[in-house]
Amino acid sequence: MDTPLCRHGITQTTIDDYPALLRVWEACIRPRHPRISQAESAMYRELITSAFLPSNVVRAYRSPAGQVLGFVAVEGRRIGMLFVAPAYQGQGVGAQLCRHAQDVLGATGADVHEDNEAALAFFRRMGLEEAGTADIGRDGGRCVLVQFRVPSAPWTRPGWPELPASRAAVVAAHAV
Repeated sequence: MDTPLCRHGITQTTIDDYPALLRVWEACIRPRHPRISQAESAMYRELITSAFLPSNVVRAYRSPAGQVLGFVAVEGRRIGMLFVAPAYQGQGVGAQLCRHAQDVLGATGADVHEDNEAALAFFRRMGLEEAGTADIGRDGGRCVLVQFRVPSAPWTRPGWPELPASRAAVVAAHAV
């Protein structure tokens, strides 16, 4: 079913978009992690803007007025982040970002925290299949990622592929 949101556009992002991307990210993360302190939130925001976003291909889904409603970040051939502002979830924004990441940016998979049931269900609905898991927690912390892949994508490496340095830093920070 075509909703009015389906006519909005996916665009490139610049450093000027980082505040809007972070607002969407935080609006999605806060409800799942209500105990994150202001200091921890500031640390994550800094890590994301200094390490993760600059090293990824990031696209935003914008309203006709230019407001960022969601975004996807692809590093290498993996979706490392896909967030949609809560008010726009369930309206096709995430699906369009996921398809764009695959069709235009060449993404062949995604990494999802094992406790993020909504994201796990989303990628399954998008037709991706689970290819493995890995506990990438550090300093005794547990952080398990479920790795998804596009069914037609080749999967030649057994086990867990190395995460790019910027992705590993963000994931490790979330494991704390």
